[in-house]
Amino acid sequence: MFDSLDDRADQHQIHDADVRHTWKSDCLPLSFWVNVIKNPQFVFDIHGSSTTDTCLWVVTQTFMDSRSTSGHKLGKDSPSNKLLYAKDIPNYKSWVERYYAGIAKMPAISDQDMSAYLAEQ
Repeated sequence: MFDSLDDRADQHQIHDADVRHTWKSDCLPLSFWVNVIKNPQFVFDIHGSSTTDTCLWVVTQTFMDSRSTSGHKLGKDSPSNKLLYAKDIPNYKSWVERYYAGIAKMPAISDQDMSAYLAEQ
């Protein structure tokens, strides 16, 4: 999937690393995983409480912040969820960068291999 996004960026001569990073973050981690984390009832047969929903919202905000390419200016008026994980976000951002770099180093899957895999499923 990320190879496809890089190919599209190359086709449109988009060389800004932040744009490519944002595309990758928006397509899978933010569009899929944030929904699963924030709404576990989509996957599991559970009923959440307002306390659980609030806690999961903080986790998803941290997840989203760790994928952001912009820096966050924190101050005394910043939301408590931003302050709670503020010192951890740079570490999480480095994990995300290593994750994307690792994926970029992986060999591309051919269309034939992908078709064969999907046919097996």
